[in-house]
Amino acid sequence: MDSVVSAEIDRSSRIGSLSGVLVILVALGIMFTGVREFLYLAIGALGFGVPLHDPHDADLLAVKAVRDVVSGILALTFLGLRNRKFLAYAFSVLTLIPLLDKMVVLPPWQTSGVGHGGIADSILQ
Repeated sequence: MDSVVSAEIDRSSRIGSLSGVLVILVALGIMFTGVREFLYLAIGALGFGVPLHDPHDADLLAVKAVRDVVSGILALTFLGLRNRKFLAYAFSVLTLIPLLDKMVVLPPWQTSGVGHGGIADSILQ
């Protein structure tokens, strides 16, 4: 029975703590990125590392924008639930998104980070 993960909510966790404020800032930054990609497609595409040459490619960027907004909402949801263990698991998994994006966007011979892929590298170091 000890191996079962507890879903118990820790009511003593303060959202206004330093870690809570950092989660809020990161989540809002991720959501801002997604909204910016909806409003300014060409700028969002360049920030992602793939220039938008054909307007029909905007649909692919819209999918990424939705993913960014939902990722930010997920982080805020786990913070609001005050379950630090699940929040840590969620951030661990969410960190994979920009790393995998970087693997898709960068050619194998290029080692420097592009856009938020470089940020994910620095988070994990």
